[in-house]
Amino acid sequence: MRWRENLLTKPDFTAFSFSNSTETITNSEVAKFASALSLFLGSQGYPRTQIVGVLHDQSPEAYLTQAALFLLGFPFVNIDPDSPGNRLLRVKQKLGLEIVFCSDVIAPNLSHFNAQPFLKRRAIVAIPVPDWNIVSAAESDLAYVVLTSGSTGEPKAVQITHNNIDHFVEWAEEAFALTPADVFSTLNPPYFDNAVF
Repeated sequence: MRWRENLLTKPDFTAFSFSNSTETITNSEVAKFASALSLFLGSQGYPRTQIVGVLHDQSPEAYLTQAALFLLGFPFVNIDPDSPGNRLLRVKQKLGLEIVFCSDVIAPNLSHFNAQPFLKRRAIVAIPVPDWNIVSAAESDLAYVVLTSGSTGEPKAVQITHNNIDHFVEWAEEAFALTPADVFSTLNPPYFDNAVF
């Protein structure tokens, strides 16, 4: 859970940067985005046990949505936005998805998934840094779900808890002698199993 603490206590640190531009996203921007997303999800009455779908197109808003959901304690699943419609339907049924975030271009075509356009980052930047106490998720709480196809092509859901993530991070810190100055590149699609590395 140290990532949450770092995000809230080191607001000027860079959370994300993008190879196709010079823009960066700071920890304070993630916190602001999470605050806005919390208000939206709360207004819709979603409990923190509700798995949220993210049709992850590798846009800044997609990464912000993933980070905000993790910060808020909502479990999420990253989904390939190019998935066939019948696979999306099977994923929705298997995970009980009631809401999916995606780009505003494809949202109108996914109304039967209660698809919501990603919140607009530019509109949120002006919001003051929230002064809030985030309810920490329990170690055994679900953090995110990884979809695998297996040999049958039927999507299988692998559950990753916050405890799983903490152990992975502790191992990575020791194995690679990581420091706060290190920068990680994300080369694999975000719906693969190392989505939160």
